[in-house]
Amino acid sequence: MDNLRLLPAPHASQHEDYGVLLRLARQARGLTQAQAGQLAGYSAATISRFETGDRRLSDIGTLRRLATALDLAPEIFGITRSLPEP
Repeated sequence: MDNLRLLPAPHASQHEDYGVLLRLARQARGLTQAQAGQLAGYSAATISRFETGDRRLSDIGTLRRLATALDLAPEIFGITRSLPEP
């Protein structure tokens, strides 16, 4: 097992291991992968792939979508908040 997956959120954030952060946030909210996927518009299998690193979490739109669905500050995923429309 990859040791990085066992480290706490601050370390995962520093190493941009957003799959670990996604898993921790999902579990903290008591959600299954299917429930989190439904909130974000992804399948349970896709959430699983994000969490395990089989599918890289680097797309800003995807990160923003996950942050919104799980009610997370986007900064957790290394992105800024959206600016309001002028």
